[in-house]
Amino acid sequence: MEWLGHFCPGSVVLTGAQASLANFKSGCSQASVVHLATHSTVDQARPNDSYIQLSDGKLRLSDIYGLKLGKESLVVLSSCESGLPQRNAGPEPVCLSQAFQLSGASSVIASLWKVDDTATLQLFEAFYRNLKTGHSRAEALTLAKRQLEADPATASPRYWAGFLLTGTP
Repeated sequence: MEWLGHFCPGSVVLTGAQASLANFKSGCSQASVVHLATHSTVDQARPNDSYIQLSDGKLRLSDIYGLKLGKESLVVLSSCESGLPQRNAGPEPVCLSQAFQLSGASSVIASLWKVDDTATLQLFEAFYRNLKTGHSRAEALTLAKRQLEADPATASPRYWAGFLLTGTP
C-alpha cells in the first residue's frame, strides 16, 4: 500500500500491526481518503455483527456508526461484499458502506461480491492514478474499470464490475 502515499500525498498508511482499531479510529477523522484493503464479513442473521477485519480485532457495523468522518472524505472498502446489503436489518437494508456514509463520508466505494486480490489492486492503482490527474471520483472509477476491461487477463466483469461508488461523484 505504499503506492497510496504517491497518489494521495499526506496520507497515513497503516499496515500489519499498525492497522489496529485504535489507530484506525483515531486517524480516520482527519483523513480525506480512508482505504481499507482487508477482509469484511456480512452477517445476514445478525447485521450488527457484520465487520471489517483490522489487525487486532473487528470494526463492527455499530463501531462505524460512531466514527466522525470529514464531509468531503472518500472511503474505499477494498474487501469482499462490503457493499452487500443485509436483508435482516429491519425495514431498510443496511450495509457496511452505508454505515460509513451515515458517519459523514461523502463517497464510498464498496464491492457487491467476493473480489480477486490482484485485480482489485490493479483497479485501485488505476483509480488513484486517475484521481491524481484531475478526474472526479466517478470518472476515475469508470476509467479504472475500462482499463481492466481492456486487459485480457482482467476483461471479465467479475474482476471489476462489483465495485460501486455511492455518494458524491
